[in-house]
Amino acid sequence: MRRNVIIMTVLAAALGLAACNGGKDAASGSNYISEAEQQVALEQHPLFGEVPSLQKRQAKALDLLDDALDAERDAVRAKADNDNYEEVTAKVKELDAEQEATAKEIEQYFTTKIDEAMKGLTGKEIPVEPDAKTYSAAKATIVGYKHAGGGNGNIVVNASFTAARQLKTLGSKYTQVSWNWIGASGERTGSGIRQFDTPFESGEEVKLDSITVPDIDISKISFTDD
Repeated sequence: MRRNVIIMTVLAAALGLAACNGGKDAASGSNYISEAEQQVALEQHPLFGEVPSLQKRQAKALDLLDDALDAERDAVRAKADNDNYEEVTAKVKELDAEQEATAKEIEQYFTTKIDEAMKGLTGKEIPVEPDAKTYSAAKATIVGYKHAGGGNGNIVVNASFTAARQLKTLGSKYTQVSWNWIGASGERTGSGIRQFDTPFESGEEVKLDSITVPDIDISKISFTDD
């Protein structure tokens, strides 16, 4: 009889612990990854394959984690009073550490997924918008992915073009070259600028290495010295 009482006591304690956790292990990144994968469809982007969907899934998983831990912190703080202030503070710090560790787990999972997807994209060319007045030949090639931490990152492109005329200079020698990202409907969705300390004559090659792609709504790139 005593043994049964002990077993029932242990079982009740276990059930109580599960209830406190809402039946979900807050420290397990797999829960949030699984939920994000259910909520965000894995689609094929015309230029960037699965990478944009993986980026969205990573952001969603981190948002779900943030919401869950915020709710737990709020519940802990709601019980705070003068008698348990130190205990509440310690619990909040514990939840902060849990979130940090789980976020790293989520980021590592998607870093691996994105790196795998990038293997099929590296070397792929991005179409260039024709501009015969500025360049006679141009090329933009996907070369990798830059993970920036915190669930952020960008596809990286190396580009080059052969000037069809002498490019404009700023002052006596500086040349400002810019690029525009163009969306599927023809609108500009982003841009970038780089300065060179030498002029470029007609027929010279201009190299623009390590350009980061700012958005997924991209179908082409163009170059200018305006």
